[in-house]
Amino acid sequence: MAYVCETLQLIDNVQTCVSWVAFVEPNLFRSIEINGEQAREIYKQFLKIDLLFVGFVVVAKAAKLL
Repeated sequence: MAYVCETLQLIDNVQTCVSWVAFVEPNLFRSIEINGEQAREIYKQFLKIDLLFVGFVVVAKAAKLL
């Protein structure tokens, strides 16, 4: 188990830890939870970008730019 300093104190220009607490690793996936509606909105945005790219390629091929 790891411990981290909770409170620092300055004594004679030297920082000293006054109290220690156990380190608890944060659950990063819990902090970025999204619901179904948000997932669909993100999917729609990626789909728009993808369709824009495919459209550009089709037009560029038709114009013989690629």
